[in-house]
Amino acid sequence: MKEELNNNELDNKPINEDNNTNSNSVKSTKKPMNWNAYFGIFMVLVYFGMAYLTLGTNYFFWIQDWARYGLGTIFIVYGLWRGYRYYKAF
Repeated sequence: MKEELNNNELDNKPINEDNNTNSNSVKSTKKPMNWNAYFGIFMVLVYFGMAYLTLGTNYFFWIQDWARYGLGTIFIVYGLWRGYRYYKAF
């Protein structure tokens, strides 16, 4: 009988941060920005810049048109992929 009373006493205790070892509070999952994140964003911009240079300008005039279009498409797709990965990571 005394054990039941002790269990009931524990059940009626107020739960707060001091005695709650199993905290249910929601913690932020966002990571702080570090140099790797800045570098990743910079590289996404570089890929989009290269896509613009190959598709939108005549900067690489010595490369045939079919190769420029292919490279530009690859730069856009890879830039989108890297941007998506960094968006999901942060």
